[in-house]
Amino acid sequence: MDGRLADRVQRRGHLVQQHTAATADLARTQARCEAAQDRIGDLRGQRDDLQAQRDLLRAEVGALRARLETGPTPPAEG
Repeated sequence: MDGRLADRVQRRGHLVQQHTAATADLARTQARCEAAQDRIGDLRGQRDDLQAQRDLLRAEVGALRARLETGPTPPAEG
């Protein structure tokens, strides 16, 4: 009987160690996930900023093309 009890105690200790290791792995994985989500948020913000800059540049190019098509603006009389 003592042998069976010792086996159960040893098995329980092993399971506790596995649970502790799995809990630590989960915590590390969650931290990496949170860091990745933060990075994704940062990249989305950068993307939005770049898209806004692109839109402004496209508008400037459009205005310059329109000026080229209409020719030079006559000087103001004064």
